[in-house]
Amino acid sequence: MLVGDGRFSNRTCFRAASERTGLLTRVGKDAVVCYGAPAGSRRICGERKFSPEQPRQDESIPWQTTKVFHAGKRGRRVWIC
Repeated sequence: MLVGDGRFSNRTCFRAASERTGLLTRVGKDAVVCYGAPAGSRRICGERKFSPEQPRQDESIPWQTTKVFHAGKRGRRVWIC
């Protein structure tokens, strides 16, 4: 599992991840996220786009909060889908 800040949330890093490697990055609430394009398509991103807040607010997607150690401080809460 590779963990990075927002500057690692880009096409280069996501393409470099192999099938046995996960990439976890942080993005802002105003970011636009998309799924990959279907196989055989000339597009890079799929047409379905969403913000990071939408899955968190969707009742059908289970998520949980946890305390993490970040920036020298304990107890920051993050949500995980």
